[in-house]
Amino acid sequence: RSNLSSSLSVQFIIAIYDQNIIDFYKKVRNMFSLLLALLIIWLFWKLGIGILKIVGFLIVIGLLFAFVSYLVLPLLALVALGGLLGLVFSH
Repeated sequence: RSNLSSSLSVQFIIAIYDQNIIDFYKKVRNMFSLLLALLIIWLFWKLGIGILKIVGFLIVIGLLFAFVSYLVLPLLALVALGGLLGLVFSH
């Protein structure tokens, strides 16, 4: 019984340690994402591209993504399905 409880406590300690490592890497990844965003904003600023142009570009990209994901992709899926059905029934 003593051996079982000690191995369970060791496993518990290892699990906590692993979770702390995962949390640390998530924090580091978030920090690098923030640094990258700041670097990109600084680069655009140095290139003479204003914040309004950046925000407008991101809004246009978001609208294009919504249009493509909700309208174009289902139409492409229907075209592909029709092509597959045409191949199956043509022989």
